[in-house]
Amino acid sequence: RDRYMRIIGGSFSGLCLYRGFHKYFQITIVDPKDYFEYTPSIPLAMISPQKHESFHVPFSVACKNATFIQGLVTELQINKALVKQHDNDQTKEVFFDYCIVCCGSGYSSQIKISEGGFNVKDRVMQLSDCLLYT
Repeated sequence: RDRYMRIIGGSFSGLCLYRGFHKYFQITIVDPKDYFEYTPSIPLAMISPQKHESFHVPFSVACKNATFIQGLVTELQINKALVKQHDNDQTKEVFFDYCIVCCGSGYSSQIKISEGGFNVKDRVMQLSDCLLYT
């Protein structure tokens, strides 16, 4: 386990890779959110925002053997990524032997996170607002 794998994105594909490789690599997951969100349940969460917490899992729970960095990758180089950390707005160098980009899709929708929503409390508020204004 002296090889380093960095996974950019902690949604379905990122967590699947973590589960498959965490025994063989030291893994770091980078994601702007501090939790995994089960996206197919978002319409239900928009109707009943109090249920949203049952549709998320903090990365600290989902990936106990990984290091987690809440932030955005601003630059990807041959053996390192530059990550703008969410909590202090500083850039951190994250070195790796292998890097897998699992950042998902981007589209404009109320169920996708836009500004904010990087922690569960803010995300529940976002979903409540979606219901009020749709």
